[in-house]
Amino acid sequence: MGQYLSIGIATSISVNKEDAMQEGLVSITEVKNVLSEQYNNRNIYDWEEDEKYVRLKLRPDVAEQEWIDFLSDFYQERYRNGRVAHVNMEELKKLNTLDGWLKLANENKYPHYQSDSPFYYYTELPGRYGRGIRTNVSMIDLSLDGKILIECYEGLFHFIERLLRKRFSKYRLSDSLIVALGG
Repeated sequence: MGQYLSIGIATSISVNKEDAMQEGLVSITEVKNVLSEQYNNRNIYDWEEDEKYVRLKLRPDVAEQEWIDFLSDFYQERYRNGRVAHVNMEELKKLNTLDGWLKLANENKYPHYQSDSPFYYYTELPGRYGRGIRTNVSMIDLSLDGKILIECYEGLFHFIERLLRKRFSKYRLSDSLIVALGG
């Protein structure tokens, strides 16, 4: 049957505190350190916390500084064959705010700019090969390809993420890129 290979911008990343403790982490501080190392080393997310969850939410000011330039660069690199990325950049420019861009993604109007259903994703634990924290990610898909059948892929997807983040490193938003199997 298969799923789609998805590359997108993570708009929210949360960890259930109880689940993290079962993964062998010793404290919420360690959870926050892992999330910071993987996603927030350039301060692109705001922290939220309640009794049950630790959450990163994409900062509107960071998005509003880079969104259009980052997406233009990403789509140009991703769709080098001249094919339009199936998203109206002029419409995105007019919206001008993170809330507007999220609302457009939720309309699922464009195949390569749409909200993905929240999904579970394993965030690597540094120094613990093959182990990770189960995170719940909400993201905007920028690229969908598939269908794909694959097993034992987490290390490969993290590798691709690191390459993409390096390629687009001039943008702080590059730290929000996630590669995952989706819908």
